[in-house]
Amino acid sequence: MDFSPIGDISSLANLLKESQEKENESEAAGKRSLNQPPKPTSETNVKLRGGVSNLADKHAQKPVKNEKDIWDVDELPTQESAAFVQDDRPAPRYEISYKQIVGTEDVFLGMSDKSPSSSDCTHLVVKIHFPNSSMKELDLDVTTNRIKAESKTHRLFTYLPQSVDSTNGKAKYDAKKEVLTVVLPITKEY
Repeated sequence: MDFSPIGDISSLANLLKESQEKENESEAAGKRSLNQPPKPTSETNVKLRGGVSNLADKHAQKPVKNEKDIWDVDELPTQESAAFVQDDRPAPRYEISYKQIVGTEDVFLGMSDKSPSSSDCTHLVVKIHFPNSSMKELDLDVTTNRIKAESKTHRLFTYLPQSVDSTNGKAKYDAKKEVLTVVLPITKEY
């Protein structure tokens, strides 16, 4: 085996030449397949009324409506459609903060591995100010990555900085301060 710099360069040149030849062969095969019609196989194609179609097309077809369903799947709102609703109501003032569960051993003795950073926080707290509103007229919708809160006069739609467990969250309305406080557990992805 040759360990000289010239031998290393020639070995590298041979590797590059081999990869270029393989690339040329795959491009030539791709051009041949574009000129020839695809061959139907029983695994990848299915016979439909209009001819042969891929299985992916079969799954993309409109699902059969169940008689007991109230809405079609197409009629259900998506997260994207909720974000782009035309609404003239102003956004209320809101704050997003982090909450951490600590004990005396953390505060006074520093015995645990917890740090004051947001990576050690367990909950996300969203405080939304709804002036001149009552709890009856508030509407709250929380998913894993966004929050939507509405009243007669204000509408808030925003994405959350971290993924949360929306099913175990808690909401509380303070009528004196006119503040809706939503506490959501943070879901760790690791």
